[in-house]
Amino acid sequence: EKVIKMATKSIYKHMAEEAKEATSVISQSRADIAMPTTCLKNAMTDLATKRILHKGIPAMRITSSRGFWKARIITLSSDKLAFFVTHKEIPQDVPSQLASVLPIPFWTPSKGFQWTNDSSRYTRYVDIADIDAWQEGVIGTMALECSKAPIKEDVIPQILTIFHHGFRSVSFRIPDKNHRKAIIHTLSIMKARYNLMVSWISNEQLLLRYINYDIDVDKNGLIDSREFSEICKRINLELPNG
Repeated sequence: EKVIKMATKSIYKHMAEEAKEATSVISQSRADIAMPTTCLKNAMTDLATKRILHKGIPAMRITSSRGFWKARIITLSSDKLAFFVTHKEIPQDVPSQLASVLPIPFWTPSKGFQWTNDSSRYTRYVDIADIDAWQEGVIGTMALECSKAPIKEDVIPQILTIFHHGFRSVSFRIPDKNHRKAIIHTLSIMKARYNLMVSWISNEQLLLRYINYDIDVDKNGLIDSREFSEICKRINLELPNG
C-alpha cells in the first residue's frame, strides 16, 4: 500500500509538472500576439537542439524501389517540427511550412521524370506529427532486407529507420555515431514535446497547421486573404461575399 501511494504521488507530480510546462508555453504564445504563430510552434522552437542538425547531416538512404544506397542530407527545420531529406544542402533557416517546395531531381532512375510536385513519390520531409516510431541498428524493413548489396555486420549499427504515416518508413545509414545520437535524441525530445502539447491545443489549430502545408502557396509563412479563403473552403466554411 505504501508503494502504491508513493507511485501515485509520483504520477501526480509528473502530471503537474507537464501541466505547468504546457501552461507556461501557451502563456508565452498568447503574449506574443504580433507573431503569426501557434502555441505548438513556440513550444517546439524552444527545444535545445544540436547546431549540426540545422546545418545538415550527411547520410545514405536506401531506396524503397531498387534497394540502392543514395546520398542524402538530413536537416532539422528551423521551427523543429520536421526533418528534411534532400539531395543537397539547404539553408539553415527553412521552416517546416516550406517542405513542399524543397528541390527534387527532375529525373531519377527509379521514378523517371518528375513532372509534378508530388510529395507522395519522394520522401523529402517527415513531420514530427506523422512519426510513429524509430529504431537503430536493426534490419527491420523490406527495403533493407532486399538491399542489392548485402548489409555487413559492422554497418548494421549505423542504420536508423523512421516509421511514419502508419505504414511508411525511411531508412538511413549514418556512419558518424555522434550524428546518429544527435538525431535520435532530437527525435525523442521532439516527440515528447509534441505529445505534451497536442492535448492542450485544439483540433482546429492542428488541422490548420496541416492545411498550411498546401495552402501557403508563396511559402512566406503567412496567410493572405486568398489563401485564407482556400482554407475556409477546405474545412467547408462558407464566407459571405465581399
